[in-house]
Amino acid sequence: MDQSYLALIQSDRVAKRTREVLLQRENNTEPAPQSIANENFVVLQAVLQRLIPRNESDNFIDIAALMDSQKNAGDGWRYANMPPDGVALVLGLQLLESAAQTRHGAAFASLDFAGQDTLLGQVQKGELTWPELDARRWFEDLLAGAAEIYVSHPNTLASMAFSGIAFLPEWPAIGLNSAQLWEPKER
Repeated sequence: MDQSYLALIQSDRVAKRTREVLLQRENNTEPAPQSIANENFVVLQAVLQRLIPRNESDNFIDIAALMDSQKNAGDGWRYANMPPDGVALVLGLQLLESAAQTRHGAAFASLDFAGQDTLLGQVQKGELTWPELDARRWFEDLLAGAAEIYVSHPNTLASMAFSGIAFLPEWPAIGLNSAQLWEPKER
């Protein structure tokens, strides 16, 4: 992580609980699945690489590991026709893998990007349907969860020079094109 942003996180300008959450996100680098079976985790990694492509050497955020660690937490709401978040996540991954096997005779993760994108596009548009699960809503939930994890990660916040995590003790200069002396610089 950017050291100037880490210094901001660790400063008195950031509330204790906010600091704890951000540092937990930064330090959650468990590469192996914690609550999702390995075969489903491999599919999740491949799906997320297509939805939010990232360069693994440039402040890599393991969205799959973070999503896996939150699998049973849920976000406090769900569609009435959907199972709980953790159940829906795994079921959707299994159904996507089954569709890849049926249509292409290969695992989803082994398909080329075009093949993966085609299947994901069909799920997103409702062209690929599953009797067990609303595929469009599953995709919507997965994408929203992935975007939330990515955008709320300290590496992403640092790359945007987002200083909204700091609110203590005051913001003396507020205006267009003005920044506090302590605010991180945009990279």
